[in-house]
Amino acid sequence: MLRKIGTSILFLLVFLFTFQCVNDLLFTKTEVNAAKDLRMEKENTIDVLFLGTSHIYCGVNPLRIWEQTGVTGFNLSSNRQPLWTSTLLLKDALR
Repeated sequence: MLRKIGTSILFLLVFLFTFQCVNDLLFTKTEVNAAKDLRMEKENTIDVLFLGTSHIYCGVNPLRIWEQTGVTGFNLSSNRQPLWTSTLLLKDALR
């Protein structure tokens, strides 16, 4: 009985660890792709840059803002974006 419980707990821990590692890999790739897309934009064509967590990612639509006001924007936010990532993305965007 104890062996089954131990095996179940070990399996659960390995599964959660593997899931978190895969999640971190996919999360990083999302930010890298957004930064690459920003570099492909022509110079001086972006008026506003959006950085932040999922609140910005889901709540701000640069296309809608452009349609209503004519202000161009680029959304560099992502889910669970830490502050250090926002800082690096901002430095890269300002280059």
